[in-house]
Amino acid sequence: MVGIKDVAALAGVSISTVSYVFSGKRPVSDATKIRVLKAVQQLDYHPGSGAAMLRRDRRTHLIVLSSPMHPYTDYSNYATFFFAVVARARHYHYNVVLLMDEDDTDELLRMSYSGMIDGVLLLDVTMEDPRVAQAHTSLVPYVSIGYASDPSNVLSVDVDFHAMGLYNSQWSIVIIFTVIQSAFGTYLLSSVYGTFPKAILEAATIDGASRWRILKDIVFPISKPTLSVMLVFFFIWTWNEYMIPMAFLIDNSKQTVPIAIASLTGDRLMDVTTTAAASLISIVPTLIFYLIFQRTLSKGITTGAVK
Repeated sequence: MVGIKDVAALAGVSISTVSYVFSGKRPVSDATKIRVLKAVQQLDYHPGSGAAMLRRDRRTHLIVLSSPMHPYTDYSNYATFFFAVVARARHYHYNVVLLMDEDDTDELLRMSYSGMIDGVLLLDVTMEDPRVAQAHTSLVPYVSIGYASDPSNVLSVDVDFHAMGLYNSQWSIVIIFTVIQSAFGTYLLSSVYGTFPKAILEAATIDGASRWRILKDIVFPISKPTLSVMLVFFFIWTWNEYMIPMAFLIDNSKQTVPIAIASLTGDRLMDVTTTAAASLISIVPTLIFYLIFQRTLSKGITTGAVK
């Protein structure tokens, strides 16, 4: 069984120095701390409960938020996490230290044993994340937003698509398209409702019409052309979408028509006859949908353009 003597021997320091690194009772240089902590990792040494208790007796009210910034990092997306973490930390009277260097593993290791922090929160976690590997030798708790291949040493939080019933499910595609297209739909309808005559609504209210009847008998009939445009455009965009179903649907039996047609084309060979026939057939639903709404489509496109 690995002991503190083995750690001291590998790091080239005395046993008392290793003890000071764990307890923080006496100052130890950063270079020495890093040597000791790397020896701890290499030997897979787990400090005793006594050292952990010394840490828990002193609260610094400081946590580390580790989020390495890569060239491909979506800053706007991670800003949501940053502000949410800071707001929640302040609620419990904690401050947050942000580490953003791609190579901050040694710094994170040093801080976790320095006695300066009470915990570590990991963002942008990869499957083989070296920060997660550090958690099993740390004296402070690690929490990750995202799962690594072996998350046994950290408390991991993530969206569980299996539990939600959205993994490899066509419902996930429906939800995604609903969110994406609702923004355009809101913009399109605003051009209609923004110029809606208020006098008509006021007259209907004076006549005793309820809000539901005003919506059903006045607002909805006037909005039909615009709604028809939305339905046609949304159907065509959804029907022809390739990337989203490709990413979220795993089974071939659940794939959409564009992906099925693309599968007919190989790296070197292409079944031209079958591909052309399948492409022609795939147009039929879109054509039928257009013919159903063609009367109101032209009215909806010009709504708000003619004054």
